[in-house]
Amino acid sequence: MPKVALIFPGQGSQTVGMGKSVYNEMTPEIIERINEKFDIPLLDIMFNGPIEKLNQTKYTQPAIFIVSVTLLHTLEKFCKEAFWKNVVCVAGHSVGEYSALVASGCLQLESALELVRIRAIAMEEASPKDDQNTSLGSMSAILGCDKKIIEEIIVEHCSSNTKRCTIANYNCPGQIVITGLLDDVETVCSRALECGAKKCVKLNVSGPFHSQWMETASKRLKEAIEDITFATCKVPVISNVTAHAMTTAEDFKRLLPIQVTSPVMWNECMDTMVKMGVDTFVEIGSGKVLSGISKHCATDKRFISIQTAEDIFLYEHDAFV
Repeated sequence: MPKVALIFPGQGSQTVGMGKSVYNEMTPEIIERINEKFDIPLLDIMFNGPIEKLNQTKYTQPAIFIVSVTLLHTLEKFCKEAFWKNVVCVAGHSVGEYSALVASGCLQLESALELVRIRAIAMEEASPKDDQNTSLGSMSAILGCDKKIIEEIIVEHCSSNTKRCTIANYNCPGQIVITGLLDDVETVCSRALECGAKKCVKLNVSGPFHSQWMETASKRLKEAIEDITFATCKVPVISNVTAHAMTTAEDFKRLLPIQVTSPVMWNECMDTMVKMGVDTFVEIGSGKVLSGISKHCATDKRFISIQTAEDIFLYEHDAFV
């Protein structure tokens, strides 16, 4: 029998129309229940855009979370006990870790939603802005360059000032995401290209996430977590911060505030899951961005994407379920 890991995408996976299929055809009640928690027309933004609004962090993160947990709930409903029988662990990329914590039973849906809401607002507010309220921060993916070279360029350019530029995501071999102030991020990208990087891609985000700019967001999360009940995980969750399989409530109460100022160690998370024997990765959520990254970490493993009602029907009847 296969050994399955459930993985949940983070920011950057959003698209206009996300979640609409499962809402229209299967289980609208969970999306409606979550939507009631917001004082904004989040469903309308998710389904109809405009993309410029959906890309704002305060909308993006809750939208990604809603789609993932709705698909998860629907899969559990349709596949029943068979759904969990081969699951070895769960993991999520950045805000996707909150979906993983719901899947594991560490967080209740409403508690996770409240933390995601606070996290999204706090991260957007923590981002440096000019007098016109335009973000001064940026993030870019550097492709085809060794991580040690990028680390050396950042030290050479920024010395010890990690607010200028630092690494946000160790996504996979050949893909590192940097974060910081726009001018510094662009300079590091230019130097990386001079040193042999194949390409640099500016990410569609509204701030320098996973950097020390997010310290105030980290503090707000830490305060909010004090009022939230965490439980022991029914399956291990692979932490973004440590890349270790963790199960205790105290682990994640401590790590979630740290996560927003620390790099996402996704490459190492994938290594951990492979060492646990995982041979099938099921991405649950909008798009296939996370699967695309993860395939470079585990080239001989199977990847399945669940993002529509049709995907759920196919998964329900898949031979390995």
